[in-house]
Amino acid sequence: MVNLHNNKDVFQEIVEAASSEFNLQPFQVEKDYYVSLFLKNLQEVASNIIFKGGTSLSKCYNVIDRFSEDIDLTIYFEEDKLTTGALRKSQEPLIAAIKDTIVKLDFSFLNDEQTEPVYSKRSFNKYKAGYNRIYQGEGEIHMLDHILVETTLTYKPYPCEKKLVSNYITKFLEKEQPELIKEFDLQPFYMNIQSIDRTFVDKLFALCDYHHDKDYDRKSRHIYDIHKIYQSGLLNEEELSSLVGKIIETRRAGHKTHSCQTGYKPIEALEDIINSAVFEFDYKTNTREFLSKYVDYETAIVSLQEILTKGWIPEEIPESPNILV
Repeated sequence: MVNLHNNKDVFQEIVEAASSEFNLQPFQVEKDYYVSLFLKNLQEVASNIIFKGGTSLSKCYNVIDRFSEDIDLTIYFEEDKLTTGALRKSQEPLIAAIKDTIVKLDFSFLNDEQTEPVYSKRSFNKYKAGYNRIYQGEGEIHMLDHILVETTLTYKPYPCEKKLVSNYITKFLEKEQPELIKEFDLQPFYMNIQSIDRTFVDKLFALCDYHHDKDYDRKSRHIYDIHKIYQSGLLNEEELSSLVGKIIETRRAGHKTHSCQTGYKPIEALEDIINSAVFEFDYKTNTREFLSKYVDYETAIVSLQEILTKGWIPEEIPESPNILV
């Protein structure tokens, strides 16, 4: 079966039509296609892969109108934290699967082995995968010219569910030329996904951590994502409070997770984020560039204000988060 990108004329025609349909630039639709192609081929050789984070909100849940270009992955494991031996044992096949997929797709592995090595003995790795680009970025949109794959084996992934992964081209063809989906093997495919509830809670605590570190550049996207998830109606509100306790316990073992340490006051931190508007400039510049349907900063902040009244996040982190469960 011929992949769509191997028929260059048809590929360009569909990319440009889809970009017009979704108010995106052609280089964004093109990259989104290659992200899906990479994920589809990777999960065929690494069945324990879990897809998570912002890109899953677009490709699996359809809740954001933000172009998300990174791939966040982990693997399923039972333990709260992997031992050094278990980490190496898990990382080695994962590294091999990612590198083999890059080779299989005729992508380029762009990591500088001196400054950006990939190690089996550490929990976090980045992979830069170059693909054969036709389109370049236009205007002021600053997008990576490669696919960035980040793997984190720090936190136990839960809850997880199987969801279909799609892309802008497939969504366009479903309405316009569905016969081409089968011809070019563009059907949505199932992957294991970390749930939208977990992504929502992780993003709330991540905002606090970034604020603590005064790290605001390109981080305001979390405010947009939180707003869109909250408004989606997909949150399991009855289970959210108990899930928060588990997530605090899991996250506090990580690096720079100030917001989950005993005595931290996340509500106070989030209120300070709202009142000081420290993410506003980044939202109106960086995040805005990646939104095909703009949501203004003030609207997104209203959702964050409402979330603080729901009782999902504790006023202060207890020594034993299990009491929140």
